Amino acid sequence: FASQAAVVLISPAMAPKSPAPVEFAIAELQAGRKRWAAGARGSLVQLNQDGYLGMQPTATPRYETVLVGKVMFGRERFAFELQELDFHPSAVAAVLPKRVAAGCPPTSSLGVHMARQLAQLHSLQAKFEDIDKMEVTGAPGEETVTLRLQQPVACYSKPAGKERTAQLAVAADITGNAKTLVFKACAPVPTTGGKKPQLAFNSVLQQLMDHSPRLRALVNGEPAPPKAVLVTPPRKRPCDAPASVAKRIKKEAQGKAKLSAEDAAAVDADSAKQQLNEYVKNMAETVDADWHDSYEETGEMLSEWFDDCGNRVQEVLRVGVARASGFGQCHEVLKQVADTWANIQAIPFRCCPKEALSEGEGFALADCDPVHSATELLSLVWPMLLARAAADDVPDATLMQMIKDAHDHGVPEPCAAPTEQASLKLGKAATQQVRKGFQRLAQLATRQEEWQSMPSTRKRHRMRRCIDRRFDGPRHLRTRDFGSDSDDEGGCSVM
Repeated sequence: FASQAAVVLISPAMAPKSPAPVEFAIAELQAGRKRWAAGARGSLVQLNQDGYLGMQPTATPRYETVLVGKVMFGRERFAFELQELDFHPSAVAAVLPKRVAAGCPPTSSLGVHMARQLAQLHSLQAKFEDIDKMEVTGAPGEETVTLRLQQPVACYSKPAGKERTAQLAVAADITGNAKTLVFKACAPVPTTGGKKPQLAFNSVLQQLMDHSPRLRALVNGEPAPPKAVLVTPPRKRPCDAPASVAKRIKKEAQGKAKLSAEDAAAVDADSAKQQLNEYVKNMAETVDADWHDSYEETGEMLSEWFDDCGNRVQEVLRVGVARASGFGQCHEVLKQVADTWANIQAIPFRCCPKEALSEGEGFALADCDPVHSATELLSLVWPMLLARAAADDVPDATLMQMIKDAHDHGVPEPCAAPTEQASLKLGKAATQQVRKGFQRLAQLATRQEEWQSMPSTRKRHRMRRCIDRRFDGPRHLRTRDFGSDSDDEGGCSVM
């Protein structure tokens, strides 16, 4: 019975706040068979030979590898940032945008500095929950840490030519699907420009063990504890409550085609609700822990959330529109996408989430051009789902409730065919049924007063409080030395 561990049940109110992300220096990093060592190498590159801006001539090694370790407590993961730099004038010129290169010669120290900021950056990440084994050896300041994972390392990158603050996006794997990470810690590297100082790894390790019972057990060689489960007590709901309306739609809009077990799992609304809201929760906790410096982490999380939404909407298109089954489940999945987007907009990010998505790669459905917002994604697919359900003789009352839901969740014209319909590649039979369904939707659209009077299932999310923990909030959660804002003469003033 020793293997039968009890599951810990906690309520949302008991969930602790996550610490702010921290950085630590590493000298070596190995992912599977790939290995990197921090430092400079190669022949010297001469700089400032023309006396640009009065700078003294100097020289620097041509190649440099930069490694930085991070712990993102809010996202429950390690992140290892990697840059491989080439300071040859031709390589520096290739990185600098034209507007920058015009006033920043690639043979100058300033050009080399800008190349550091604009060079491609890789981020290799591993979730705490995926770590099966964690070994720490060596003296403090020279620790060697081995992480053995259940899942391959996740790879993100920032393309060359963009600032370091640009959003990281999911990238092609560069590790050969490695499930082992080994890194060697070293003394913290001094930081400049107001950046948060790096911590010694033994200090980071202590924070990790205090924060994560799982990692504390793994470091001590003990079995990992079971994951905590958040539970809320059930309560009775009136018939017009959102949950009751959703249950009725799932029952009355199943479709004539039988929903297979595989398709049911692909459009499981309960799973979509849980997983998409997990992204929102992690983003909110990260912003709350470090509003000022968390924009990189939240940008990555936003990119992951949108990619997950796109994949789920793609399944709605395949199961609900092309195969004409599970209309109610597909409808609820789209509601979860819209609801989590509304919830994300109630988080006080330092950067605008709409702008962050617009600068990303977007998500392409079939042969359509990539879309860069949840509203565009829903406005393309939701009317198609409604039309396919209308062609399948779903009752008027149920269909009008679905129209009401789509309209309330941000689709301005749920009964109108999208202009990109032909690019969705649905097949001849499905396209004919969708065209037939839009004829019926056009008739229901004229009964606007009737469907607008139906119960609304849209949730209202209140804007969260914005806390800049450099200066505000409990002192033990501050992200800087709170003694520096003292009123004493020895303190420094904050502008």
